[in-house]
Amino acid sequence: MFKWIRSRIGIRLLITFSLVLILSMVSLTYIATQLVAEFGEFSASRNEKNIRDNVNVFLARITHEQAMRYESTFKRFAASSARIAKQAAFLLDNTALYEKKPLKPDEKLVIYPHNKIFSNDARQTTMVLYWGSSTISRGISEQINTLSHLDPVLDVEKNANPESVACYTVTETAIARYYPNIHGVEKLPPTTKFDIRNANWYRIARPENNPARKTVWSNIYLDSVGQGLMTTASTPVYNKNGQYLGATGVDVTLNTIVNDILGKIPSCHKMKDMFSFLLDHQGRIIAFPEKYLTMFEVKIDRDKLTDATVILKHSLLDSTNEEIKKIGQAMIDKDFQVSRFSLKGRPYIISSHFMPSTGWRLGIVVPESVILASVYETRAALDSTVGKMNNRFILATVIFLISSIIIMVIFSIKTFIRPLDILSRGALRVKEGDLSTHVDIDSKDEIGSLALSFNNMVKTLQIAKNLEKQHTRDLEQKVKDRTTEISIRNEELKNTLKELKQEISDRRKAEGALRESEEKYRTLVEESFDGIFVQKGLKIVFVNLRLQEMLGYDEDELLGMDHWIVYHPDYQELTRSRARARMLGETVPSQYEVKLQRKDGSWFYGEINARTISFGEEPGVQVWIKDITERKVHEEEQQRLMAQFQQAQKMEAVGTLAGGIAHDFNNLLMGIQGNASLMLIDHDSRHPDYDRLKNIEQYIKNGADLTNQLLGFARGGRYEVKPTDLNDLVKRGSRMFGRTKKEIKIHRKYQKDIWAVEVDQGQIEQVLLNLYVNAWQAMPGGGELYIQTENTTLDDDYVKPYGANPGKYAKISITDTGVGMDEATRQRIFEPFFTTKEMGRGTGLGLASVYGIIRNHGGFINIYSEKGEGSTFSIYLPASESEVSGQISEVSEDVRHGDETILLVDDEDMIIDVGEQLLEKMGYTVLSARSGKEAIEIYEQKKDKVDMVILDMIMPDMGGGETFDRLKGTNPDIKVLLSSGYSINGYAQEILDRGCNGFIQKPFSIKQLSLKIREVLEG
Repeated sequence: MFKWIRSRIGIRLLITFSLVLILSMVSLTYIATQLVAEFGEFSASRNEKNIRDNVNVFLARITHEQAMRYESTFKRFAASSARIAKQAAFLLDNTALYEKKPLKPDEKLVIYPHNKIFSNDARQTTMVLYWGSSTISRGISEQINTLSHLDPVLDVEKNANPESVACYTVTETAIARYYPNIHGVEKLPPTTKFDIRNANWYRIARPENNPARKTVWSNIYLDSVGQGLMTTASTPVYNKNGQYLGATGVDVTLNTIVNDILGKIPSCHKMKDMFSFLLDHQGRIIAFPEKYLTMFEVKIDRDKLTDATVILKHSLLDSTNEEIKKIGQAMIDKDFQVSRFSLKGRPYIISSHFMPSTGWRLGIVVPESVILASVYETRAALDSTVGKMNNRFILATVIFLISSIIIMVIFSIKTFIRPLDILSRGALRVKEGDLSTHVDIDSKDEIGSLALSFNNMVKTLQIAKNLEKQHTRDLEQKVKDRTTEISIRNEELKNTLKELKQEISDRRKAEGALRESEEKYRTLVEESFDGIFVQKGLKIVFVNLRLQEMLGYDEDELLGMDHWIVYHPDYQELTRSRARARMLGETVPSQYEVKLQRKDGSWFYGEINARTISFGEEPGVQVWIKDITERKVHEEEQQRLMAQFQQAQKMEAVGTLAGGIAHDFNNLLMGIQGNASLMLIDHDSRHPDYDRLKNIEQYIKNGADLTNQLLGFARGGRYEVKPTDLNDLVKRGSRMFGRTKKEIKIHRKYQKDIWAVEVDQGQIEQVLLNLYVNAWQAMPGGGELYIQTENTTLDDDYVKPYGANPGKYAKISITDTGVGMDEATRQRIFEPFFTTKEMGRGTGLGLASVYGIIRNHGGFINIYSEKGEGSTFSIYLPASESEVSGQISEVSEDVRHGDETILLVDDEDMIIDVGEQLLEKMGYTVLSARSGKEAIEIYEQKKDKVDMVILDMIMPDMGGGETFDRLKGTNPDIKVLLSSGYSINGYAQEILDRGCNGFIQKPFSIKQLSLKIREVLEG
């Protein structure tokens, strides 16, 4: 029994030990595999092609780093030249100020007889030359005195660039300031042969050679005073009116770079038999190690290599080796290249890199065998292990991605889709008139804030409705009071008539008393403020003077006239029937409102009071007429103003809601877009998730298009406004639409010399596309579309109903032959969320955004349409005196990289998180701040390192505008890119007008961001 137990225990121990041993072996094997895989990443790849590719990348990286090191030096010189040019332009724009307040006493220039050139004393720090004429005019003297304020800038920029020889400026008026003062005027030839403006560095800066107005580099030349190889960074100087004033220059010696090329490359890249060389933009050799010239079969007299001009006369195209010639030509034709060639049976790899500032090419050469030696020894042993590790990594990655997608879908449904559905149903109830609607979304994020804004909007609408009811009650009370007043007056008139009857009765008793009574009655009637007439049957038998004035008839014309002729045709039958009924003793209203018609055909509102009387012993009708036109006009104006007030409140509330939704939704889309861009960087088109990620980007674009429609009728929806030729916009948009809708025939008529308009081109294109699509939907079986542009001048009477200003307008008319619309539909066509399409076929935002965009541009739109007769939309945009901007250039499809430092400012954590990753992927160093205050603190500490700021416009506590002003106060030359999902009351444009360098709208892709960043940094 004991032996049996002992045997069972042994078996268990054996099994336990075996399991531990197996697990240990598995763990050790896994660890060893990982170590082999990591080692393999540095030693080899699976096949010869991959190995060579790694060599290409390695050598290209070395070449890029070396070239960018030289490039950064040239950028520093170019920046100094640009700063000098900027200060020179400012001084010359303000000559009237600075010539009166000199920085130092006037410089006394003396003319040198042998060459007729004016110059200052050799003891001054800056040399001043003037060679434009034999005398110095007052204007030239003022310019010389003004430019003396440039000397501190020249001093600072020269000391900041120890490699430079001199800093200077030369004007079109033949003035030069050169620092330091070499006082070489005595060596200069006469002015008939001497003119600095003919120098190569000055000519390349002129407008005809430099239309982009950028800093440019001169050709390489050998300095005559022994400074070696030289080049000049030249920047044009323009005044605020765009007039070319001259150029500034920074002379740079190439000794440092040439010595580096002829010596050794940095030790971190040191490799046996590796060397570098430098070519200019024409392929000429600037620097080339002597011992390798023979290897490249370039024949140069070695005894003269110290003379740089000898080297500049040769290029790789002079080699007797055909492969070297091809490499030399490829370096001229291509910005970047890595290629292989063979010299004396030994393979080499050459990498070249373009330096943007100068156009030069840096080449680095290394023997292929040096890099590949260790790889050949380890490649075979590591193939199997690396393959297995790749499979495991792919499996783990697929599992992680599937899990992440499931979690993201569950999180999105719970966090975004359900709350947005609740908000959508609430908006529908408000549209149907239910102002007791309240949405319950208990969250602290943007959607919770949006729900709170929605509930506040509904409360505002409830208050507006109550105010409308109160105003209606007030108007009714005023009408009631006026009616009471008129009744009292009628009662007084009735009493007067009773007295008249009494007078008539007394006349039968006494003739004298009768004549007195008649006189009193006639005086009362004739001097009445109301018109009065008496009719017998249908004829007028008596009129007072006031009625004659009111109707424009003489007494003779009215007497005997049918009484109903004085009424407007719409009321003639009514007054005839009531007069007959009254004379027959029937009860009819005695007081009511009518329209009366004057002799000239015009009409006015009147209130009549009629009653039966005895006239000449026969029955008649006496009619009192009061002109109530002013009261009626006032009442109609009140009704119109009330309708406008209600519509304005509704549009204001919906616009506020739309702007908030667009801003918050764009932030959400930005987070999704950023993550999609980051994933696409690591996935090419062969990856199984590539198509899904591209679909996500398309859905994001569709969402952004929807928010752009919301911003169309929200306040301040314009972003990039520039002078534009409407004909170009209409042509481009109509051609694109016509290519997709072949069943519609388009007729175009363009105004020659159409007036320019200042518009956001993207938004006007959106307006036109919405109108084209609206016309297409109105012509389901095809039809005709007429598009016309024209110049027009509108007076105050025409524009007053639209709340616009009179003046010059550019007009676009779009007419279709579709189904048209009735009056009820036409009245509501521009209301947001109103649509005639069936459920699910339209949002009702298209024409609402059209209306909002045109209003935001200071214009207006009207529509003429009849059922079955088609529709015409007419757009009026204010004309501008500015010149039309150039056409929109094609956007690059490549992501542009950089190595600068960027401060990212945004109060949204998800924007900060994805923004940091995007910027780091592009090569930038990123500092982040989650508020304006934090951004200012970081910038004040690290402003010397920060090259650019990306600033969110809408932030709590301290907004983008205030933050920008504080940053600008710290550094007037700071470069800032403004970012937002929307703008309020033109707020974004105000910041741009204050000196902000650019604007980008969320959501944006990594390509859009990279291009915008380079535009700001290089602009």
